Amino acid sequence: MKPLRSILLSLALFAVVSLAPRAAQAQVSFNFFYGSLSPRGAWVRVSDYGYCWHPAGVSEAWRPYTDGYWAYTDAGWTWVSYEDWGGITYHYGRWTFVDGYGWVWVPGYHWGPAWVSWRRSDDYVGWAPLPPECHFHPGVTIGFSVDSSCGIGPGWYNFCAFHDFGAPALGAVILDPSRNVTIINSTVNITNITSSNGRVRNGGPSLAFVSQRTAQPIQRLALVRNSSPGANGFQSVSAGRLQLADPAIVPSPGAKPASVARVFSKPTINHGWSGIPIATRKSLRTQFSHEKGVQSLAAIRKTQGPAPASPAVKKNTVLQPFHPATAQSSEKIETRKKTEHLEAVAVPKKTALAVPKKTVLAKPANLETYHAPKPPKPPKEEYAGSPLKLKIPPSQPKVSKAGSGPKKGEKKDDKKKDAQGQ
Repeated sequence: MKPLRSILLSLALFAVVSLAPRAAQAQVSFNFFYGSLSPRGAWVRVSDYGYCWHPAGVSEAWRPYTDGYWAYTDAGWTWVSYEDWGGITYHYGRWTFVDGYGWVWVPGYHWGPAWVSWRRSDDYVGWAPLPPECHFHPGVTIGFSVDSSCGIGPGWYNFCAFHDFGAPALGAVILDPSRNVTIINSTVNITNITSSNGRVRNGGPSLAFVSQRTAQPIQRLALVRNSSPGANGFQSVSAGRLQLADPAIVPSPGAKPASVARVFSKPTINHGWSGIPIATRKSLRTQFSHEKGVQSLAAIRKTQGPAPASPAVKKNTVLQPFHPATAQSSEKIETRKKTEHLEAVAVPKKTALAVPKKTVLAKPANLETYHAPKPPKPPKEEYAGSPLKLKIPPSQPKVSKAGSGPKKGEKKDDKKKDAQGQ
């Protein structure tokens, strides 16, 4: 009789737990984005994309996913931004580049640890923001073909040597974009964004592979996802825990920003192919269309030889960022531990879409040494007004030393443009 009573009691307890109401996930509309980001930039209307946001106070050479670092969490590679608006724009939505204006963020419905395309060789790793043409569907993987299917060009990528990938401020060690085409020839796409039970995971380079090559260890953080923005803000790091708010975004047909700075009815969208010779474009697009992840690296080594070698650096030694203005940077950067604290970004309460107070995520105290001097502006005839147009020689030379420019007497770049490759 006692065993029967025990069984009945267990069933009753299970029923009570099963029927108990779960904490409802906070739901917000695009009005949350409009209100939170308006003080930090300008909203514009771009044909085909709708309302887009451009950050204030950034230079012409600025690009997404540069002011921060990569941490590894249970959701894979997660971007931790030092920009006070990064808790929104790197975990929702997409980015695109409007010629003559700059990078703009396009709001989206799905939360992710980061929305990027990944490439790597034996010595280099690169990531590029996904464009609005890259749609996410739960249960469907965004994989190796994303560059080919979404038209992502070399100009969108941020590359760095693997030994610099663990730096606490990647903006100083990201290589000059003029080297992207040479580097990208020896890389393959390793993007692997998956989802399960409503959770998005950002794959990419193997953590074991990266750990063997970085001069500084990759920061491992425990991801804490808050469905409702609250006292901890939209993003915070403390005691090895990364807290990110991921409220559900619901459709809101009538939502719109309070003011619109500009309207682009016929924008020219630059997908990172400007300034690249037509023959090189065709070659790269063919390469992208046949990629099969790391399995393709063996084929590249046979046809092109090994990738351009990056300088050998021992762990816990001095690092030097690439400096585009001089042959070699005179400013040495001592390795240091990453910051354990990032100030919280305040978030509007559920009852009102109040604008969060502007705070800046804390960097290490002496992090200013990571900021390389601003490179000189390139000649207009080579870039034609767009910071994404790359200076590419007619043939693929060996990678020059960091910071060295073109030698005298070299031929100018092919100025032919591919009207459909912007």
